Amino acid sequence: MVRPVQSGSQHAGVCTHDAGAATALVSIPNRYMHTPVEVLSLRDLDAIIRLLVEFLASHPAQRDYRP
Repeated sequence: MVRPVQSGSQHAGVCTHDAGAATALVSIPNRYMHTPVEVLSLRDLDAIIRLLVEFLASHPAQRDYRP
């Protein structure tokens, strides 16, 4: 069983509450998070989009990811 890692997000609470829920955490590298000058690389953003599209396209809708 994979144990949640503390990430600074609500991810761990969601996947461990009650019976749990299938979750995945995808982080986009950035600087100055939660400020008016937060920045990120558009190449990183495009890569994350491609990653999510490929992941979703390769997994059947009925698959149950709960532990």
